Amino acid sequence: FAFAKQNFSLVDTAGIRRRSKLSGEPEKFSVAQSLEHIMMGDVALLVCDALEGITDQDAHLAMQATEHGCALVIALNKYDLVDSDSKTHLNRSVDIRLRFLDYVEQYRISALKGSGLAMVMKAVIRAYNNARIKISTAQCNRILKDALRLHPPPLVQNHRIKPRYICQSGELPPRFVISGGRVDCLPQHYKRYLASYIRRYFKLKGTPISLEFRRTQNPYAPN
Repeated sequence: FAFAKQNFSLVDTAGIRRRSKLSGEPEKFSVAQSLEHIMMGDVALLVCDALEGITDQDAHLAMQATEHGCALVIALNKYDLVDSDSKTHLNRSVDIRLRFLDYVEQYRISALKGSGLAMVMKAVIRAYNNARIKISTAQCNRILKDALRLHPPPLVQNHRIKPRYICQSGELPPRFVISGGRVDCLPQHYKRYLASYIRRYFKLKGTPISLEFRRTQNPYAPN
């Protein structure tokens, strides 16, 4: 179908119920097939039931999609059926359950009434474009320098590990290689900080990014 003068191929997966409600091999095969389709796509649109809120299954699917490098947009359907007293609780619950996806755009929609669908499609386009972004090596290294200056790497075994060089190595999703002495020893929380800094600076809404850390040898180290 077409939207905003762009063509899209939409794969409508079977509805995936909670694990506790799955019954029999055919349905489990359907779930596996749906997950395979999600991984093949450029952007996954996760449609959740606002009356149920974000379930464990929803969070699990969102995690799997982003771990496999798929851009993501989340839509809470039937939001118009949620009473006003419950909306505050629902929105707070969504923020908590999906706090690990703070870069993913969320929309409240009504598929039956068609409300919010245009905004969702615009978010899909943004996520796709962000997943295909190409950033020059010079720009990447300027951002890395800023990130290191604002929050220097922690000491690891009494050594300050300093990443020295970064370049983009791919897209869909954006992938970067960071080189330096012992950079593979950086703690996970600092690796997450670098990924978050890059994402915020370039406003990469909707797409995961991948960082690879390559240790380089010190040419002055004794043999």
